[in-house]
Amino acid sequence: VEDALNAGLDEVRHARTSFEIASKLIGKEISPGSLPASKHNFSQDITTLALNVAREGCVDETLSAFVAALEIEDINDVLENDISGSKYSNVDRRTLVWIGDELKSIAIEESNHSALAWRTLQWACGVDSAVCEVVQKEVFDGRKLDAAISRRFAHHPEIFGAIKGEWGKIYNTGNVEVVGCSSGIEGGESFLTYLANNIVRGILCKRG
Repeated sequence: VEDALNAGLDEVRHARTSFEIASKLIGKEISPGSLPASKHNFSQDITTLALNVAREGCVDETLSAFVAALEIEDINDVLENDISGSKYSNVDRRTLVWIGDELKSIAIEESNHSALAWRTLQWACGVDSAVCEVVQKEVFDGRKLDAAISRRFAHHPEIFGAIKGEWGKIYNTGNVEVVGCSSGIEGGESFLTYLANNIVRGILCKRG
């Protein structure tokens, strides 16, 4: 419960930061409009819970972290290699450094949210093993997962294989050897790989 509440506060901060970044890039203040009416129906349907957790947490939060990692890579290319033609090419260096730092924090927190979702899904499967079969068919089916990745990375088709590889590491967490539970980036490790490893650590090192 504490992890879920903290994740909710993270999302509030992510939204605020996103509007600040958009305002900086566009040059005028961007703010949220009115929220649409919503209605929440609460029930004791653990299968529906597991499906929502798998879609919105295990898949969407993981891919959101990976998307942020690619944005950071684009920013670093401009900062370190003076890349032209990037959407960040005309942004001043100070602003770019700030955006990169903010996106890094968001990416790490999104990976923590993903790990929370995977732990929740493991709990649900422990309560009712049939839940896992439904989730596998409705969410983790290979074609559906490929479609989800393709939608999020439509502008980076070259990264599809790397994303699938990191996803596989997370999906097969039970078979992954984790050396310690420290959260530091290993030498030579890409930020994308770091995020995947952070999710694995968040599943295994906080489980139980």
